Amino acid sequence: MTASLFDYLLNVRTRDIKRYRHVLGWRISNLSHISSLLKM
Repeated sequence: MTASLFDYLLNVRTRDIKRYRHVLGWRISNLSHISSLLKM
């Protein structure tokens, strides 16, 4: 259990920004149990 705004904090490393956008925009956001994303 967390006491902040986030339940999980993921540190995503990719070889370039194109791959990062793919991972975040397609892979992670399409998981059925993800209700929202906040990119920093």
